[in-house]
Amino acid sequence: MVYIKGPVLDLTRITDCDSPYDAEFAIQLKNAESYTCVFGDGDSIVSSSETIHHVYNEKGLFPVRAYANNTENGCSYSKQYNIIIAAPEAAFDTTAYGPCSNTDIYFDPSKSIDANDFEHNQKMNKYLWDFGDGTSEFTSSQISHQYKNSGKYNVQLVISDINQCRDTITKEVEIYKPTSNFSSDYLEGCIPVKFKFTDLTTHELPINKWEWNFGDAQSSELQNPIHEYQNFGDYKVSLSVTNERGCRSTISLNNAISVANPDANFEVSDAASCINDTLKFYDTSLSNVNEFTWDFGDGNTSSLRNPEHSYQAPGNYDVTLTIIDDHGCTQEESKLAFVNIEEPPTAAFTSDQQESNCYPFPVLFTDESVYSDSGFQKWIFGDNQTGSSLKTPQHIYSKPGNYDVSLIAYSNNGCSDTIKKADFIKVGGPYAEIELADTACIHNNISFSLKNAQNISTIVWDFGDGNSSTDFTATHKYKQKGKIYPNLILKTNSNFSCNKIVSDSIYINMLAARFNFVDDIKKGCIPLNIAMNNTSEYASGYVWQTENGMSSTDNNASFTFASDGDFKVKLIASDNFGCKDTATSTITAFPLPTITTSGDTYICRGDNTALLATGGMMYQWNNQWNNDSTLVDSDTDNPIAAPSQDTHYTVTVTDTNNCINNASLKLTVQQVPTVDLVDTTIIIGETVKLNIAKDDIETYSWLDNGTISCTSCPDPTLFPLETTNYLISITDTSNCFNPEYQTTINVIKKYSVDVPTAFTPNGDNLNDIIHVRGWGIKELIYFRVFNRLGQMIFESTDINKGWNGDFKGKPQDSDTYNYVVKVATYEDKTLEKKGSLKLIR
Repeated sequence: MVYIKGPVLDLTRITDCDSPYDAEFAIQLKNAESYTCVFGDGDSIVSSSETIHHVYNEKGLFPVRAYANNTENGCSYSKQYNIIIAAPEAAFDTTAYGPCSNTDIYFDPSKSIDANDFEHNQKMNKYLWDFGDGTSEFTSSQISHQYKNSGKYNVQLVISDINQCRDTITKEVEIYKPTSNFSSDYLEGCIPVKFKFTDLTTHELPINKWEWNFGDAQSSELQNPIHEYQNFGDYKVSLSVTNERGCRSTISLNNAISVANPDANFEVSDAASCINDTLKFYDTSLSNVNEFTWDFGDGNTSSLRNPEHSYQAPGNYDVTLTIIDDHGCTQEESKLAFVNIEEPPTAAFTSDQQESNCYPFPVLFTDESVYSDSGFQKWIFGDNQTGSSLKTPQHIYSKPGNYDVSLIAYSNNGCSDTIKKADFIKVGGPYAEIELADTACIHNNISFSLKNAQNISTIVWDFGDGNSSTDFTATHKYKQKGKIYPNLILKTNSNFSCNKIVSDSIYINMLAARFNFVDDIKKGCIPLNIAMNNTSEYASGYVWQTENGMSSTDNNASFTFASDGDFKVKLIASDNFGCKDTATSTITAFPLPTITTSGDTYICRGDNTALLATGGMMYQWNNQWNNDSTLVDSDTDNPIAAPSQDTHYTVTVTDTNNCINNASLKLTVQQVPTVDLVDTTIIIGETVKLNIAKDDIETYSWLDNGTISCTSCPDPTLFPLETTNYLISITDTSNCFNPEYQTTINVIKKYSVDVPTAFTPNGDNLNDIIHVRGWGIKELIYFRVFNRLGQMIFESTDINKGWNGDFKGKPQDSDTYNYVVKVATYEDKTLEKKGSLKLIR
């Protein structure tokens, strides 16, 4: 152990930004009773306090130096600390025109005092601005800023001095922004026409200038001018205003004024129509019209904007529209022969024949309608087949029944007349349709039936595979695949004079579910992965199922069996027509070997032990380093292990099904236990606290020499008065080893007594009590303290009990007090000392 003689002193400043001229210093002092501090402005102080204060009269850089001396060993120490006294004051001026919105306002912080660079948002600069509109800047000098809107804004400037003390100033800035706007109103005239313009500007300060541009190369500086336009057209009007501070605002409106030339025009819903039809007339004039006058050409008129009118007689009619717009301008538009009105024809028809006892039945129809001019026609033959627009059409009826026939005769304008003759055509004979599925599965029952049957006596089903039936509703199974064409023979009850054959088709599907195992693997150890190869025919969908609940819809499936046993695998194949077929096979999953080992155990270093495993027919042992040098007979069920450190062993076991499994165990090796003991030097009267506890040590046994607090614990306290050897014997937790270790405590015989020169009983738990100190003290005979009057105000015979600055429970004043102290040493000699001490509050 090496002892470094003091004193040691450290000096730091505690900054108080609220009192920039008041400097507080923190002093850390060791091995000295007091120190001297020179403040660099001509003042100094001698103190033993841990903190001192000094007030400077001016700003600037001051070198502060502290000195400490140890009167016993003659050592000294000094420390210099340079401080800067600063007092930051934030200030700024603004310059602007107006100030107006959207113009530069300059903020100048150059009048700020003691501004220094500081950090903000990981950047270094000198001036931090907040402009009061949600924006901020961090600059090194003057800055400009534009406000978008009018109003009052609080602008804040923050600066910092070199001591990181900050100052803030806030000023109010008012921004002005007139917002120009106007309205226009028609006064009088058609051409020329007069409009009145009204200023609607909003503003905080009076407006003293208006500038109008009317879009026709004319202008005005009046606030609310009246302007006369000489020509038709659309005009862009703008207004610029300026307030008494010079803030300006402009608004321009495209097509603000429309001087329209009246333009009369119209349309009709149907210019070619029929008598008594309601026609709607539409005004399409490009004007703001106040009055409408319609003349329909048949003596009738209307004043509505979009009137309706019906003509009572055929002919061509002239139509006229007269308008008056919102400026009093008048225009007329006439369209000659604009509307053509026709009357409808008179419908009539005949046919060459009307009845037949069999079908198909061809009939020739003739249009005998009366038309005022040319026209066209539409036939409806009553059998839900396509009609005709010919004047003399022929139509073939392909089913029995009574049919209504209609003829619609049209004029060129679409005026129509309709004639309908009920049950005009009568057709006899048998009829039916086959009700049959389009596809079916081979060997399945298929239903054959009739629908919409008429006039049938007997039937014969020809199934198309050499089989037949005379039942009206029949079932049949096909034994062949492919497309088959069955026929239905219909016979009437009128001497079988009208027999018919109806044909249909059906597709018979042949589906086969088949599969095999990939690489013919259907047996193995768990987890067993089995893959199937699908060889099904004529299938479009698949469902795989296993006996233990797994399934898949893949074409070729695979399953992993985690448990052992025999399991059926089923494939259900299906086609697009709903047919299904099933194939089944069985797989076998073998269990893994069940291994039993001799379990975790331990040995002493240098010993060996036998390991054991059961559950298979082949065994292979290894350790975590894949090194079997610590094993003998590693390919048997009972190898010998002799490791030198903790080792994990894994055994791989193979059974008769060639299934493999693993198990492991841990072999713990008890090492020779050790303790950490270091020879130590102390001064007589001091003690040494040991702690050599370790998890692998079970017992501790110290040789008792009378200077040890405990002989069976790991953490005794040693208190020798002479240089002494200490011997310990330990035993590990496995009771394998019992080693011994020794340490030496060297004792230096040194004797002294002393009392500090000052203390500060202020309740901060630092230097609050003054004690007797020294080397080799065996007993405190007395420690007495006297005030200036010679009155003893404290006495103690306990080396651990010092004076707290009170007398009879009352704190004593800051002053100098005398003391006497007498101690007995371990040499059985006495030491005395007298002196004075300072109580500082």
